Amino acid sequence: GFHRNVDGDRLAPGAPAASQAWSVRNIERPTSNPARRCSAAGVHTGFDVGRYRQPGSNGLTFSPDGNRIYYSVTVKEGPQAIYQIPALGGPSRKIAENARGPVAFSPDGKTIAFIQDRSKTIVVANADGSSARDVTPPEDDKRWIRAAFSPDGSKLAAFYYSASESVDRLCEVNIADGTQRSLEPPAWD
Repeated sequence: GFHRNVDGDRLAPGAPAASQAWSVRNIERPTSNPARRCSAAGVHTGFDVGRYRQPGSNGLTFSPDGNRIYYSVTVKEGPQAIYQIPALGGPSRKIAENARGPVAFSPDGKTIAFIQDRSKTIVVANADGSSARDVTPPEDDKRWIRAAFSPDGSKLAAFYYSASESVDRLCEVNIADGTQRSLEPPAWD
């Protein structure tokens, strides 16, 4: 699938298969100015996002203002890291180590949430990656999958895999204190 920025004039594909290349391109809307069309390619340690191939890539997200793209990759068989790149091209910047996307943005666009430490914690940070802190403690039974902010930005809805039950679960996480509450209905007897 593709992700569109807020103005609707740029597309970025979801995580590609190993045989596909990443590609970030502006698209022309019927009312847009043709001069705005261009390829967005960024440089990161010798690769161009427009030609980058990596089966360990995932989590492509536009910032709410549409000016930046966040993505995670595995570089040289190391752990995944999250990078930020200008949507119209330029150098990318690592904003989190041992982390994977997609990042989730708070409603005001100032805070991001992502999964870190081999899926054992959910982290919130400023959109530039600074002031990162764990919201959930590491738990052997839980492998966090994805998180999304509530409309007021005080909570996260998050999926995790329960190893003991071999099933995915949905819960609410309070960002202030890390408390968790199940968002699933009780089991049928």
